[in-house]
Amino acid sequence: GSSRDSRALGAYYLEKHGIPQSRLCTIKVDPRAPSLSLAEFERDVRLPIQAHLANNRLADQIHYLVLCLDIPSRVENDNGITSVLFYGYKPATPGAPRCHVASNSVNQYYGAETAYNSTAGWNRTNAPIPFLLTAGDLETAKRVVDRGVASIAAFPEGAFCLYGSADAARNVRHRTYPVVARQLELLGRGAWLDANPAASPAPARPILGYLNGLAYLPTNLTGAAFAPGAICEHLTSCAGMIPEPCLNQSSVWDWMRLGATASYGTVTEPCAFEVKFPDPMIAFWYARGFTAGEALAMAVRHPYQGLWVGDPLAAPFAAPPSVRVLEPARNAKL
Repeated sequence: GSSRDSRALGAYYLEKHGIPQSRLCTIKVDPRAPSLSLAEFERDVRLPIQAHLANNRLADQIHYLVLCLDIPSRVENDNGITSVLFYGYKPATPGAPRCHVASNSVNQYYGAETAYNSTAGWNRTNAPIPFLLTAGDLETAKRVVDRGVASIAAFPEGAFCLYGSADAARNVRHRTYPVVARQLELLGRGAWLDANPAASPAPARPILGYLNGLAYLPTNLTGAAFAPGAICEHLTSCAGMIPEPCLNQSSVWDWMRLGATASYGTVTEPCAFEVKFPDPMIAFWYARGFTAGEALAMAVRHPYQGLWVGDPLAAPFAAPPSVRVLEPARNAKL
């Protein structure tokens, strides 16, 4: 990006994850702009990325895209920049009421329960899963990267917290918690779940994941332990509207500051449609070993108004393969 902090974070991400320099793509956008027009997005974001992939012969190898720090969070003020990169801009349906679900905005990867491969043509594109690696400052963003790296195959102890509240407008997911509990039980990991559909208590164990329905984060999260790779989200209107979130609403930046590694927030008023927010089944999918990028991309049926945030490569429950070379023998000549 055009910001010194963005460039520094990009270099830090490559170093910590061991990613080759050829994977670093520079784009030039106004680091102070909260939104881009669709024409600006195509000219300054999508086309330079596509050209970089083509010039470095990477088009069929890249499954994740990480935008670093000072990048506008949205396009035309109503679509998250990550969703537009993922499956295109989804305009409001002409003549529809303000609160509706845009036509042609279904994410085909929703609930797919399969590893993501951009060449598989999800949503009729070959797009990688895009994330905005962002925080209130560079040092906090670097700590997010550190947590993402530390999470890989760590199998941390803790709990997936599926909580609720008395906020009827936001506490709309609690009916699905028993389904998640059943799936985790079948996986043999039922003890990982801490579900309370009516309240958001102080977590007694390190947080593996956290979903609730509140406008602002509860004060009992201050000082809570977050396991590396924790995915955390609160269903509210403008958690992704950075750098200037709504008055009296917490943002994805608050999650990054507290200790989360990935989050999701909407960039415009979505209204309380469950399909516009992460499905609580994300706890089950993440526990199965999917990356944070896969789990969040798989969890939102209509992500067009949203923003995927953090480190998509976090994968605390992904067991690495074990390989033995049986032949030829060590030091044998071929």
